[in-house]
Amino acid sequence: MLTMARLRFRQNLLRLLMAGGILLMISWTDNRWRILERNEPPSDISLHQPRVATPSYEDLPITCPSTLASLEPLDKEEKFCGSVNLGCMKITGMKGTAIVKEEKDCIGMCAAKNQKYSGFHRQTGECKCAASAALIGDVRSLVDRSDEHSWCQRDDVVSGNFLNGICQTVSNEFHQSKENEPFSQQYVASRSKGCFKFPTNAASFDCVRMTSPAHCLLRCERERHPLAAVGSDGQCMCGRMTGSFNLTHQVSSCNSSDVVEVFRTLVEDQRCGNIRFLPPGKYNRTSLNSTPGSGNTWTRYLLEKATGHYTGSMYTDGSLVLTGYLGESFSSKDHITGIIKDHIFGKSLKIQQESAITIVRNPYRSLISQRNWEMGNHHGLASEARMSTAFPPKYADNNLRYWQGMMKKTINSGKPYLIMFYEDIVADPISSVRKMVKFLPNPALHPSNLEERLACLSQETTGLAKRKSRKLSFNPWPPESIEIVNRFVLESRQILLDTGMKNVLPSYELDVDYAM
Repeated sequence: MLTMARLRFRQNLLRLLMAGGILLMISWTDNRWRILERNEPPSDISLHQPRVATPSYEDLPITCPSTLASLEPLDKEEKFCGSVNLGCMKITGMKGTAIVKEEKDCIGMCAAKNQKYSGFHRQTGECKCAASAALIGDVRSLVDRSDEHSWCQRDDVVSGNFLNGICQTVSNEFHQSKENEPFSQQYVASRSKGCFKFPTNAASFDCVRMTSPAHCLLRCERERHPLAAVGSDGQCMCGRMTGSFNLTHQVSSCNSSDVVEVFRTLVEDQRCGNIRFLPPGKYNRTSLNSTPGSGNTWTRYLLEKATGHYTGSMYTDGSLVLTGYLGESFSSKDHITGIIKDHIFGKSLKIQQESAITIVRNPYRSLISQRNWEMGNHHGLASEARMSTAFPPKYADNNLRYWQGMMKKTINSGKPYLIMFYEDIVADPISSVRKMVKFLPNPALHPSNLEERLACLSQETTGLAKRKSRKLSFNPWPPESIEIVNRFVLESRQILLDTGMKNVLPSYELDVDYAM
């Protein structure tokens, strides 16, 4: 109940405020008068009706206009080929000369000749080809340039590319009719990267017109975009992955109007291209350790793309040189690479670099992968007949001692180390690579544009040396071998726990896997 004095005070206050042209509200709250601004609700209302933030323009999905230029067929055959830019290199040993308009034309010409490397002179348009890395001349000259821009302008220097062997030709039949499909359904399906949330206005995508996913893929290929995104309502967008559109936006199904299917063109994203060597010098280098078949070569691909520098090896593998791992061409003693692959064969051998990253993989899978490598190199698969007798108990015991010893050598090295599980790298390659780069002691391997390079890498995380998986139709592991493997797994988990590792060894003993 208001007292007479309070009521008179309220009436006088209202007259005063209204006379001044001010419209306010007065609320009785917590035994006191409170003056509210005109647009502010009383406290008892605001508690139940929170304000809803209006989404910004950048957060809204892209809306493509209905009037866009359609894809016009050209009057000649087109050829698109995948490649990896190797930076500027000398042309010594590169054969043949032709004048072409663009670098992609040079890549296509060399691919048509079954060559592995192309060299394009950006000033004159000259195009040269080479069959192997041994023919590209003085690869070490990549190391010695101090001013890359002026070095690339020299007459004897070209922009080099490794050709990955993936090419697609748009035939004359397509160019004779707008209704023909430029690519086969099988090829289009092979370029799919999966389903993603619809890009927002903050993403780096442009709308184009299409009549099918194949036409969208061709349009983005022509306009030199790494990605083509196809919406359920016929929208086609060309662009690339960024902080606003990347693997974190991937979803399991495309059956929704707010989802797009993303396809990878054959266009290389230059943000993570132009891999180079370090200038010769003394560096704190990192040993990249693993048992064979544990993803070492694939991890090197990820780290090269992220850091922008080639990795080296304690060994020389000519087949890897042919797939663009030019660090295999040089001795680790040359000190032009900061990350060195090592399998640390032999009980007496130790970690030879100043720090170590060790990759640990499910031994059931790593041993099958190792057998595939022994019988089929980096890409092949062993026959099921040979796999049926591949894992006797003695073989399992010897290799699990080696598998466990790799972890022991890392822990007991007295050097900074990082243990990574292969399964974690597969599940989240970008976060895993970011963690490994952060660990590297050499500041030259910490690029200022790391996040841009990682966004670029997220478009193509597989690489060329990652073997395709195939599941055996039978379990090749005898019971005695399974018992041996599981014993070493349990022992190794305790070894890692004793070091204080929070991320413990996965439950490999519960996953007797026999996928190839």
